This record gives sequence, structure tokens and C-alpha cells, in this order.
Amino acid sequence: MEWQYAVERYRAGCGHRLGLRGLGAAGVDLGSLRCDAALSYGLNASGHVLDGWQREAQRPAPSLAYWDVVAALSTPPDIDWFAGAIADMNGRSDLTEQLLRQRRDAFLADALERLGSTG
Repeated sequence: MEWQYAVERYRAGCGHRLGLRGLGAAGVDLGSLRCDAALSYGLNASGHVLDGWQREAQRPAPSLAYWDVVAALSTPPDIDWFAGAIADMNGRSDLTEQLLRQRRDAFLADALERLGSTG
């Protein structure tokens, strides 16, 4: 499945091959991966990432809304300048500037809504 490839590719680039597991808050990586999934595949895709993380961790994700907000705000406000690079890297010409901006903003709005309801 395409998701398995995306997760394995992400894990390969995040210190796992260097034996750096467990450094820092897991939420920052989870939020980043969820944001990447939402940008690439839409808001519902971030739920698949969460399901897999919680299944493997055998526990609920901590402070999920907070880390999702952090991830979304870590993207540039003007997403246009790297939209081409994202599309090229993924071989996805459908990932236009407008689509990436809409998906990022939807991910952020959802996270802020969840953060507000927990606060």
C-alpha cells in the first residue's frame, strides 16, 4: 500500500537507521508526519497515520492537537515557493500550490479546533 511506503520512507529519514529512537517528544514527529500526510493526501489521511502510530505504540498519542498545530505552523506561510519541490519529490503533479495551501490550512484549522476544545 502507498501508505506503508510513505511511513517507511519517513522512518528511514528520521534517525531510526542511526539508532536515535526515543529522543525528544514523539509528538513532534507524529505531528509532522500527520501534516505531511494531510498535505499529500488530504485531511483524512492524517487519521491513518494516527491509527498506525497508536497501534504500534499501544497507547494514545499525547497532546495530539498541540503537536499538529506545531507541525502546521512549521510550514512556510507562503507555501508557493516549495510546492514545486514537493510535487517533484513525490512525483505528484496534482500537488499544486493552491491544493497544498488548502490542505495545510484545513489541517491547521482542525488542530486549532481540537486544541480549543481541550483547553
